Amino acid sequence: MDLNYSCAVSTGRNRKRATFRQQGSVTRSQSETTIHCSPPHTTVTNLIWRFDHSQIILTKTDSQYTVSEEWKQHVKDVSESGSLTLQHFSSDQEGTYTCELADAVETKITNILVEINEGNSSNVEAIVGVVIAAIVVLASLVTLLVLWKNKKCCFS
Repeated sequence: MDLNYSCAVSTGRNRKRATFRQQGSVTRSQSETTIHCSPPHTTVTNLIWRFDHSQIILTKTDSQYTVSEEWKQHVKDVSESGSLTLQHFSSDQEGTYTCELADAVETKITNILVEINEGNSSNVEAIVGVVIAAIVVLASLVTLLVLWKNKKCCFS
C-alpha cells in the first residue's frame, strides 16, 4: 500500500513543502533490482539515497553522482530520474531504501522496503517507517522555520 503525506510551511517571504511517500515493498527475484524514486520524466538536481534511514548510498548535486565506498560494489546505475539499480544483492541489502529529492522549494522523501524472498511486509513495519519519516520531515521543517525566524529577528 502506498501512503502519501505532505506538509507546507509558508512565511512572508518563503514557502517550503515536504512530501513523504511510503511505497509498497519491492521483492527482488533476480541478481539485480531497480528501485524507482520518482516518475521517469522527472529532472533530478539534488538526490540522496539512504539505506535503513541512515547509511548514505549515494548523493547527487547538479549532474555529479558520488557513491559511498561501502556501496560501490552494489550500485550498478542511477537513471536521470534518480532510479537506483543495484547488483550483487544479498540479505545484507534487504531493508528500507530512502530516496530524498530536493530543490529550493520542495523536498520529496520516498521509503521503499526491499525484500529478497516473496512475501509482504507487516503493517507494523510500514507504520513505524511512516512515523519515523514523518518525524524527520516535521523536525526539518520546524528547524527551518526557527532558523528563518532567528534570521528575521537578528539580521533585520
